[in-house]
Amino acid sequence: MTGRIAKRLDLDDQQKAKLAAVKDEVLAARGESQKEHRATMEEVIAQVQSDRLDQAKLAQLIERHQAGQTRTMQRVLPKVAEWHAGLRPEQRAEAAKYLRRWMEQGPWSKMEPTE
Repeated sequence: MTGRIAKRLDLDDQQKAKLAAVKDEVLAARGESQKEHRATMEEVIAQVQSDRLDQAKLAQLIERHQAGQTRTMQRVLPKVAEWHAGLRPEQRAEAAKYLRRWMEQGPWSKMEPTE
């Protein structure tokens, strides 16, 4: 993934190193949160399998998941900001263009409300 980003944005060696630091931080955070995430998902699955869905318990599980995502974001965001600060204007424009295309082609883009 970082190779594709580096090529698309024509990153120099220093920018590639900062992007690698972002990747390393994401992977480290993911590794540390994986056990907690799995436990949360097992509890969600148990709720889905149960005869009666406990909405309070499910809300608690969702809040736990969101708290984990917030911790990851707080850990990774400074590295992303450091990488972003080193991008040239045309690189930021290309990154925004790529994100827009990804957003428009992603799985959520094709979903329509049911009637």
